[in-house]
Amino acid sequence: MKTTVVIEEKKFFTYDSDYFNIRYDSLSDYFRIDCGVLFNLSTGQLYVSDPYMDDSTAVKRIESFPNNFYKAYLESGEILHIQCDTAIDNYIFQKIKNNPKLLHKKCNLDDFEIIFGPNNLTLFELHRYTKNRDPALPRDSALVIRLKESNSTYYLTILELGKVICKREQVSSFEFLGNKFLCSLKNGTHFNFEILLADYMQQIISDLFELYKIKK
Repeated sequence: MKTTVVIEEKKFFTYDSDYFNIRYDSLSDYFRIDCGVLFNLSTGQLYVSDPYMDDSTAVKRIESFPNNFYKAYLESGEILHIQCDTAIDNYIFQKIKNNPKLLHKKCNLDDFEIIFGPNNLTLFELHRYTKNRDPALPRDSALVIRLKESNSTYYLTILELGKVICKREQVSSFEFLGNKFLCSLKNGTHFNFEILLADYMQQIISDLFELYKIKK
């Protein structure tokens, strides 16, 4: 996805990224998509920022044009020119454009982060915390699932209530089926976990995997 910042009809800077980082934190009710620029969905408002800076600007409106081209008008007066070159680009930006309030819903207990590279999934990480979550106290993990790609090989790490179930074990196959994460290791072990996400989040994950044609 290529994003150009335009100020007073002059091009100021261009971001070009083929990686997408999608993250949801249920405690702070925070959803973000990093695709060169950082889109944050928080308190029912869509914001945009430079990933390397702390400040952010509210998005006033987004307009669609032919050939998967968009303009995002910011409260700062800047305009983002966004060109979506692939089906992945367009899908993700349609979610940013059309569903900021829909995306901003509680996802029960599970936090997650997903990173997609140009051709594959590079990271899926899920954290489930105990139900007695106190924002003032350190959060206790009930479940951690980390699926990470390295040199075209996937590895799985799982912790339950702080206990290591498996640590960087090589994966033979994995799949997301609705609210299920299925994974088989090369050592013959199989895992079947329910993912506690809202239906629309499950749909986003399923759609992205289908668009990437990830069949592992």
